[in-house]
Amino acid sequence: GFIITSLMFVTLNKLYVGIVIASTLTIIIGLLDDYYDISPYLRFGLNLIISGIVIGFGLGIPFISNPFGGVIRLDTWRVTFQLFGATHSILPL
Repeated sequence: GFIITSLMFVTLNKLYVGIVIASTLTIIIGLLDDYYDISPYLRFGLNLIISGIVIGFGLGIPFISNPFGGVIRLDTWRVTFQLFGATHSILPL
C-alpha cells in the first residue's frame, strides 16, 4: 500500500525509483524466505545485489554523525586505480 500511494503523490526521480525498486525486492526476498526458508548466504548475496542497485541509482552516504561530537566524512575516501591507461577514482561507499 505504501509503494502505490507514494507513487501517486511523490514526484518520481532517479533516486526515488531506485529506492522503491530496492525496497520492493527486499520485501519479496523476505516473503520468499518466510515461505521457503532461503539459505542465509543466498539472502546475504541478494541483499548485496540490492544495495548495489540503490548505489547505482545514485544514493550515497556522505557522512555519519560521531556520538562523541562532530561528523565522520565518508566522501573523502577514494579508491584509485588505472584501467586502459587512464586513472579512475571511485568512492567505496
